Amino acid sequence: TRYDRTERALAPGLAQLSSLASRMGLPTDFRERAAIILRKTIEAGLSRGRSMDAIVAASVYLAAKQLGAPRGLHELSQATGVTVHRISLTAKIISRELGVFARATRAEDFVPRFASQLGLEPGVSERALSLVSQGKRRKDLEANSPVGIAAGALYLASEQLETPLTQAEIARLTGVSEVTIRKHYRLLKDALPASMSRPEAA
Repeated sequence: TRYDRTERALAPGLAQLSSLASRMGLPTDFRERAAIILRKTIEAGLSRGRSMDAIVAASVYLAAKQLGAPRGLHELSQATGVTVHRISLTAKIISRELGVFARATRAEDFVPRFASQLGLEPGVSERALSLVSQGKRRKDLEANSPVGIAAGALYLASEQLETPLTQAEIARLTGVSEVTIRKHYRLLKDALPASMSRPEAA
């Protein structure tokens, strides 16, 4: 029956999803939301001719966005071995065909987790969030990648608070190139009032 075919196709996908969620340390609600998207994708016949790896990665990507704690395409690519382009394309197809929509990601969604993974003090994360907020006044930042803005904000915040952090460390974690980090660093720095553009005195 059609139900049996769906269940047979779903079983390996759910196993892959469980493995991926464990590797990425995703909470239960993320796994459950991704599993719902995965089931709907298979029921709609969207898995035919597509790799299950890409479908699972896209399901996690969409679930995380829906739950307001997105994971970057680069993170998912590293965890699954599926290219950023293929995950992005598969997520767009699922989103369009199933009507699975999620709010746009923001730099603020990434800053706290990146700061934690980089082992930074809470003050650096708070300063970076403040910089992102200040940067919203700049129109030329609006169209930029949220992950890139978060990376640039963390680099600028670490500089202001004299916390050792290299562009290379941020690039390795976020998948954002050092050139892009410097670009967002400069845009955010230019957006600051004079009182915030230099490190605070101890």
